[in-house]
Amino acid sequence: MDILKNNLKIKNDFIYPVAVLHMLVDDKDRHNFFIFIHDHLTDGGKAFIIVMGDGKETRKSDISKAFELSERSFANKVVKVATTSCRIVTWDEYLNEMKSAHLNVLDHYIDTTISGFSNSMVVEVEKM
Repeated sequence: MDILKNNLKIKNDFIYPVAVLHMLVDDKDRHNFFIFIHDHLTDGGKAFIIVMGDGKETRKSDISKAFELSERSFANKVVKVATTSCRIVTWDEYLNEMKSAHLNVLDHYIDTTISGFSNSMVVEVEKM
């Protein structure tokens, strides 16, 4: 299912997307991601959204280079891995994206304990 284009016929009390949003580079895709969350929450439903970032830095990869093969070292071997797209945003950008999708921010903070990420931006939102 493509969450940017499709709709489920169910509503959820809780949605927990981890490490998804930062893969979406284009503004329209990011907005559609938040609209999907909004549209699939029950009234008063909550989402707990976790993305890469420290809330201070902005970075946007060239989406045309997504899925190109690059070499990485892993377990004393060199392996080829497909690159991915990535967009890191500041707290202001992140919170404004949620507001524009009618999601009310209940809490937000940086977490440094999530495996695989040096910094993660964590936001708890509810449907307005």
